[in-house]
Amino acid sequence: MIRCECPKEAVSQSNFSPGIVANDEMIVYALVNPLTSSVGQISKSQLKEARLSVCRASYITGPSAKQKTVDVLLASNVTRTHEGYLKATCEEIRGVKLGRSTTGAFCVIDDALKDYSAHAHLGYSEPSDPKLRNDRETARANLMLVFKKRGVSTVWAGDPFIK
Repeated sequence: MIRCECPKEAVSQSNFSPGIVANDEMIVYALVNPLTSSVGQISKSQLKEARLSVCRASYITGPSAKQKTVDVLLASNVTRTHEGYLKATCEEIRGVKLGRSTTGAFCVIDDALKDYSAHAHLGYSEPSDPKLRNDRETARANLMLVFKKRGVSTVWAGDPFIK
């Protein structure tokens, strides 16, 4: 399904990608304090740039996902701490609307890397009505609620990752 507010979703962004992100995929958001702390908010600037890194759980094992996300962030700054991860389906993320419109607030874009095919990005959509951009703060808070719905997970193995 092509959403006009998210044209990049309809086309694979990387030669290393397993394909465009499907609605039924589980998306994992790693929690590293203070960068992506579970008590904080999702980065507004990263969403604006469509550069909020997430993991497509159906294409990676849990230990590999942790290594590619958490371990990389911890290695670059020893004051950071690991807090686990949050998860939501792509459909739930795409289901967050801008205000009272039917326009999706977020795009889920595959962006596989050479050694990390499960990598993807979240970003704000580009609504045809520019006034809807005023609703992004509320949408960002609603996105965090979508992720928090299942609670924080700390075990990087088994469901939702491949075995």
